[in-house]
Amino acid sequence: MSTHAASAVRSAVADLGDISLAALVEQAGLQTRVDTKFIVYPAVLTALIRDLGDDVKVLDIEGRRQFRYSSTYFDTEGWRTYRDHLQGRRLRFKARTRHYVDSDLCMFEVKLEGARGRTEKLRTPHSPRAAHTLTPAARTHLRSVLADAGIREPGPLEPRLLTQYRRATLVHAGREARVTVDSDLVCSGEHGTRSVLTDRVLLEVKTASERDPILAALGRLGVRPVSVSKYCAGVALLHPEVPSHPWTAVLRRHFAAAA
Repeated sequence: MSTHAASAVRSAVADLGDISLAALVEQAGLQTRVDTKFIVYPAVLTALIRDLGDDVKVLDIEGRRQFRYSSTYFDTEGWRTYRDHLQGRRLRFKARTRHYVDSDLCMFEVKLEGARGRTEKLRTPHSPRAAHTLTPAARTHLRSVLADAGIREPGPLEPRLLTQYRRATLVHAGREARVTVDSDLVCSGEHGTRSVLTDRVLLEVKTASERDPILAALGRLGVRPVSVSKYCAGVALLHPEVPSHPWTAVLRRHFAAAA
């Protein structure tokens, strides 16, 4: 069921010009980029669109402007990848499948995070029917990516967290930048399921550099970045026995009601 936040996003993007998936990938594929996250009320999204003006386009596929995503994250029994993020290791990674539910396409992705906050995403096709499984092909891809990055291969990885949400994607026409708008976030794990951010949205601004007009516009609106990912927030919420101290303030401010 769609929440107030998802409905507000739908209204905010309804009158925007559209961009096709092929055009978006050509203009702002950004597999290597700087990611900056914000958690805001939908009114901030509306104000951002107004501030950026007519150059903002929204991804539209056959009349649809919000899309259902499902991501399964893999980690070790001791939470190796989560703890690497917790400790702020200079080189770290996440391993996940991403299922594009509406088109029933699936990819296995390794997200590398390195110096100066840059993120690189390396992906390979994956069967939707095996979205919760680390297949032999996925293991081979992971091993190759980590070897090239100089990251020690972890112990056995298992599915540890499932995130499901709705996403709209905005691009600033003519520039290599995009904004994803996530709502209706649900996190599931072995200890249960929680719906979070039901009244807010997660903006992820993906840019080629640390300076961008979209980031400047959000600064003018008085919002500040947050440093927690959906994966780390989900683990912290569902597993209170695991340390989460770097994100305590963000979790209390934005996730406390849901928790």
